Amino acid sequence: MSARFIIADVTSHRRGFGVQPIIDAAARRAQTNHGDGKVLWLVPSHLTGAFNAAHGLGSNSEIRNCDIIGPPLWSLIQREIESVFSTAASPEITIVTWDQLTYGEARNHGRGVIAAKWFDWLAESRIVPFARPHVAQPLSAGRFGSGVPTADQLRPILLDYLKSAGATSESRAVFRSQLRPALNRAIPEIQATSSHPLFASSFKAALDSAIIDKVIDQECSAPGKERVWVAESPAVPAAAEVNSKPLQVAPVAPSTAPTYGRTAEFRKRLTILGIFCEKRDRDVLLEAIGRVLKGRPSLVARLRRELPKVAQQVALERNVCAKTDFTRIANFFLKLLIVSGALLREGGSAIERNASAESAAATGLVENASDVLDSYLLEQILKKSDVKDGEHWQLAHVLYREFDPSSPIDDKLDRIAVLIGGLSNRVDLSDNGTYEYTGGTPASVRRIRAQG
Repeated sequence: MSARFIIADVTSHRRGFGVQPIIDAAARRAQTNHGDGKVLWLVPSHLTGAFNAAHGLGSNSEIRNCDIIGPPLWSLIQREIESVFSTAASPEITIVTWDQLTYGEARNHGRGVIAAKWFDWLAESRIVPFARPHVAQPLSAGRFGSGVPTADQLRPILLDYLKSAGATSESRAVFRSQLRPALNRAIPEIQATSSHPLFASSFKAALDSAIIDKVIDQECSAPGKERVWVAESPAVPAAAEVNSKPLQVAPVAPSTAPTYGRTAEFRKRLTILGIFCEKRDRDVLLEAIGRVLKGRPSLVARLRRELPKVAQQVALERNVCAKTDFTRIANFFLKLLIVSGALLREGGSAIERNASAESAAATGLVENASDVLDSYLLEQILKKSDVKDGEHWQLAHVLYREFDPSSPIDDKLDRIAVLIGGLSNRVDLSDNGTYEYTGGTPASVRRIRAQG
């Protein structure tokens, strides 16, 4: 059985992305029937503390400080590959990164070296979670004793939190679906008990009873879009004495209005360029264009006529409820494909946006077309150099807005962080937390054009 080695490159990490998901993903990949393989982590200085505090790094993991990127980084990785080959017989070596230069070099290295991208591993981890042995965490013995808080105990906590968040009127209301995750992040005692199966029922009972008693008001414009706020003159019924210890609540953005105002601003930057379409529509159109181009090339002009019909059929098969006008949306989508370099002609080169584009024969899409489109959309938003590193939620809402209110936001925030990491050679993070657009040719575009 050949030995398994993983060289895990995280030098392209930026703020806004945790290290625990990638540690879990690497640990799952390192597992073999004959024990765990070795994982060499190349970690930049600013992530050293996070790695030391993380769990899941066993004796098979080696953390090495690495603050270089680009060709010098690949030279270092090459030396590690040679070192492995010199000490192990027929090793299985995997290079995992999200830097396109490193990924491309690893793919072309030969000798059985495997190239992988972090985003692909993270996506697989969400589908097949890493089975780490569960260790029961003891419940907090402070505010709630050793059990799950009751509805009466949670009611005053909910009120205090909403007040601290500024949700004291309808204009400053917060979404009900976001209240429990926010409370979980802000209050350690809640976090310690929120995983208990009975916590959800206690939380719902506390919120529902407060709404019935007119302590908290609720407005519902659509299912899943309920907003809540503290009533103007709350008459809080006497609740069980919880603890004399004052409630410690982390500060949060009180109003959803600025959040969605910023989201609308980001979206407008894309609509002005004529390249915006919803995530759900992009997915439908990507499948539709694959069907149209399957087995035969098509002129872009013909593609513009056929694509809406096939997209409508795909939408019906997927039971998409919205009546999207694909005749209109397909024009935005095709423009996005062309300007991002994702639509290929015969010979494998990208179709350029010029006077001859309509007469070009399209044969297919670039590999990982969805990633290329998402990256291009995000890059256009970042070009004004005014986006803060604390606005990942707004960026996720623009690119990945879901119509299912139960769809988790965490996966989308991870995705935004990965995309920004991929644009690190075009975007810098300033000291005040602003993403400064510096230009230059991104690695993903260099790869696409090189294929021509």
